Amino acid sequence: MEAIQDKFEKNYKYEEWPSSAADAFNTTAQILPLLNQWIARHPKSFAPYLARGNYWLAVARERRGSKWTSMTPKRNFRGMADAHNRSLPDIDRAISYRPRLVTGYRLKIIANYENDQQTKKKILDSALSYCPKCYEIRAVYIQTLTPRWGGSYKAMLAFANESEKVKEPFMRTLKGYVHADFANILMHRRQYRKALKVMNAACRLGDHWRFFFVRGQVYNRLNKMKRAFADFRKARNIAPGNPRVFISRARIYFSMNKFVRTICEIRKSFEIDPQYHRGKRFAWYVRKNIPIRFKYAKLNRHIKTVGNPTELVRIIPMNGSRKELRKTDKICRSKR
Repeated sequence: MEAIQDKFEKNYKYEEWPSSAADAFNTTAQILPLLNQWIARHPKSFAPYLARGNYWLAVARERRGSKWTSMTPKRNFRGMADAHNRSLPDIDRAISYRPRLVTGYRLKIIANYENDQQTKKKILDSALSYCPKCYEIRAVYIQTLTPRWGGSYKAMLAFANESEKVKEPFMRTLKGYVHADFANILMHRRQYRKALKVMNAACRLGDHWRFFFVRGQVYNRLNKMKRAFADFRKARNIAPGNPRVFISRARIYFSMNKFVRTICEIRKSFEIDPQYHRGKRFAWYVRKNIPIRFKYAKLNRHIKTVGNPTELVRIIPMNGSRKELRKTDKICRSKR
């Protein structure tokens, strides 16, 4: 990580490299003892502190859950806040060792999501003083301006317009975060055609994995599977390390009763992040419902199913352990 940060400090166009390295530790896998040992051996290095800080951010996300605020118990928010408070000292220590650690400021904004906007803006300004042309820190900040976090679409657009003054072509895609957030709300209201129109506008701004991913979800709701797969493929090609894309593909395959492909997509998700909460939850759902799907297919002969339900249930990976993934080696190798 030291060498990667050195490369970024010489050329801001490598800003994704430190972020990707740090995000390798954004997992709830049982790595905390190893991170503590790393810090004990290298107490003056920024890297282990940044890694442990990012680990606690993953714990915060796990504790918060993925449901809407109105459907989330208050204890989940307390657990999230506790994990954020644990992450901040480590992130601050990492930044103190490398003041130009822009990805550290990025994580610090995430850890301060529930705090006031002035605090987050101050963190952003500190990062931009070292890297005024950086994009990722802006992408994280604009998401804190969404209405659900106390902001507004007007504030998001104002920030996006201000960022475009930097004269970096990709900055124009920041406006797409407004479209993506609004499209998610429209999907929640089941206004899928309106959501599609909104996401078409976002995708015209530039090739961003999030925009293709959200539009793929809209196409899925509209039962336009080929177009959904095409957008998920684009999202995967841009962000191959994001497990969300593979789980979304798995959901479509499962709805089509293509269980082997479903299992292989779940496997790919676990290869990236064994503790990905949506992946684990969907794996349990598939294990529970495959026998039901086969039983329903027998009663409705026009529905096609392939495979032995008992065998398929046995090989579904429930986590990213070698033992679990090894069970799918044979069937998934043939699908590559």
